[in-house]
Parts: sequence; structure tokens; C-alpha cells
Amino acid sequence: MSRLGNQLSRGIPHLAAPTGLWIRIKSRLDFSPRVASLFGSGLSDLVVLIVALIIIWIIASIPAYIAGKIVTHGKASFGAAMGATLGGIIVYFVVAFGVTFFLGFLLGAAVPLLAVIIGFVAFLAVYRAAFDTGWLGALAIAIIAVIVAVVLSWILGYFLGVSIPSVLPTTATI
Repeated sequence: MSRLGNQLSRGIPHLAAPTGLWIRIKSRLDFSPRVASLFGSGLSDLVVLIVALIIIWIIASIPAYIAGKIVTHGKASFGAAMGATLGGIIVYFVVAFGVTFFLGFLLGAAVPLLAVIIGFVAFLAVYRAAFDTGWLGALAIAIIAVIVAVVLSWILGYFLGVSIPSVLPTTATI
């Protein structure tokens, strides 16, 4: 038997074959099948995901469109609302991440609150540009859009039993 074979048979840990414990640890670390099943495994799953995201984007733009129509006296378009919704979310997260990343080491625990405030101001700037209004108009659109979203969710929850998001109470049973 070779020298390596003798060492393996004696059970030297760094040269020994995998044991039952190592196989269990490796099986817990190897999560590729779970990731594949989470994200889908084919082109059809990707198409379904993209279509679902577009539908969610359209639905999320409806309250901004209604609020924009109210604030701008009918000058807002649905395309502007969709652009404001998508652009606002992207700008908010980029700004909030940038503030947290670049100022986190300087300001410490105050940074998350500062990131949310600066991100919201950036979000309002997108609304301001998309709906061609001032800062107060953009703030009004944001506030009215939240109110419209809550009212629409309540109406859908009351009549259809569906709530978007499903955190709002619909009916209570005792």
C-alpha cells in the first residue's frame, strides 16, 4: 500500500476521505437546486417573471396617475406616471444606498434615517420632473397616491377579498 493509502487508512483528518459529518455540512452548503427552483429553470419562467413585473408596475402606477391628474388639473399622462413610478423607485434606492455606503463610516447610526430622508427628496425630484410641477405638487402627488392606493386596496379587499398589499384588514371573524 502506498504512503498516502496508509495515511488515509489511519484517519489523518486533513487527508482522510469525507466523513458523515462533512457530507452533512456540504449538503447544507450546496443550495444550488434550491436556488434553481426559486428562480425557475427555463426561458418560460423568465418570461412569466418579466410579464408579472410589468403588470405589477402598471398596477403600482395607477395611484400615481390618479394623484397626478388631481394635482396637475388633468395634464398628467399614464406614461408619465409609469416613468415616475419606476424612476422614483430606482432613484430612491440608488440615493439611499449611496448615502448609506459613503456616509456610514462618518455619521454612524444616524445614516439610515438620513438615507431615507435624502432618498425621499430624490423620489420627490423624480415626481417633480415627471409631472412638471413644483416641490409641493410632487409632495401632494406622493401623499394623494398613498391615499388612493389605500382606498383602492380597501375597496378590493371589501368587495373581492383581495388586498394589495395584503396587510390591510378586510374582515374579521371571531
